[in-house]
Amino acid sequence: VHLYLRVGRGRQSQPPGKIGLDLLANHLVPQGGVGRHTYQEIQDICADHAVSVNFFTEDDAFAVNARCARRDLLFCLQMIAAHLEDPAFRPEALRQIHAHFGSMYSSLSASAGGPISANAERVFANDDPRFGVPAPEELYARTVEEAAAWLRPELKHGAIELGIVGDTTWEEAAGAVAQTLAALPARKPFADVRPRALALAKPKRPAYLFTTPPQLRQVALAWLCPAPDVADIYRERRCALLAELVTDRLRVRLREELGATYHCTADFVRHDSFANMSYFLVYAEVSASQAEQAADVLRRELMALRKGRFSEEEFERVKKPFLRSREDDLRTNSYWGHTVLRDAQQNPLRLVAARDRAIDTPRITRREIAQLARRYFDVKQSFHFVAFPASAGPTVTAFGALAPHASD
Repeated sequence: VHLYLRVGRGRQSQPPGKIGLDLLANHLVPQGGVGRHTYQEIQDICADHAVSVNFFTEDDAFAVNARCARRDLLFCLQMIAAHLEDPAFRPEALRQIHAHFGSMYSSLSASAGGPISANAERVFANDDPRFGVPAPEELYARTVEEAAAWLRPELKHGAIELGIVGDTTWEEAAGAVAQTLAALPARKPFADVRPRALALAKPKRPAYLFTTPPQLRQVALAWLCPAPDVADIYRERRCALLAELVTDRLRVRLREELGATYHCTADFVRHDSFANMSYFLVYAEVSASQAEQAADVLRRELMALRKGRFSEEEFERVKKPFLRSREDDLRTNSYWGHTVLRDAQQNPLRLVAARDRAIDTPRITRREIAQLARRYFDVKQSFHFVAFPASAGPTVTAFGALAPHASD
């Protein structure tokens, strides 16, 4: 059984100036335990149950994603209710949380694209601290007291939305909820929180450059192409297919022109809670010696797609597996629980989208995809990011910047 719960307002209620408080919250809620039990005691109690519960902060809510065996549904809901009603926020959890942060920064530092992962979205969001990864000194400055002051009223009084899918019945689920979440004191009603627009940045230089440790061999390249007017699921579906087309095109071109199959991908990203925070991210990792040539391939192919230079055969080759993957989604609990039900009360259009996807998706045409490529793949309006090993500085002269934007 999969459970998807949303409570409170998430990052929209995050205190201003408290950069990284959401990342601290993600770890502190579970590891702080509850009033009657420490985190370790909860782990011991759970040893006889098939239960997994994860907490994290979303743009517009705090989310709990849980999985359990059918026999443990009531126990799982009891544990969730205890964390909402009586979170402990124990200060001793901070040592382990800081160890998690250290691992996160080590992982970013050891990755060719680490600086891009940490900074690209925040650059696009005009340095909004709710996006990207904060600097270590910002994150380690956050305290348990700050997190508790923010989280306690949100968890205790915030509106709840719950979706349950999987191997259970309506009677079992309703009975378990009645004994747990429904037995909590009355909460605030859902606020009418409509997607708000952000003051997005405009690219200020030909490329944003970052240096990585000299022992890394790969150069990471990325284009962030804004798509601020994607406002409905119908265009979002088409943007997702366009991203698949870009991935396929770049994989073929890099292999043909550079003689190697480098890691490359394109994704469409949309933040539902922010009306204009949508974009394509085109990303590749290549050897330092071929970085300039690979960057030229990425730039050239985005421009070619913008001019509609892809055939019907290429379009159909990408569309067929795209359709199969969406059919496969219908057989998964995660699709029905996370994509459809997690906020269906606040966003009932998710139910409409689930009903018409089998009809609408196959109808996507090459012409529609070409129109989107022409609309969004304007290199002059896009953000270009390059992360390169410090030892490979001379190889990035063609990227159009005289000095790194930031360094590790």
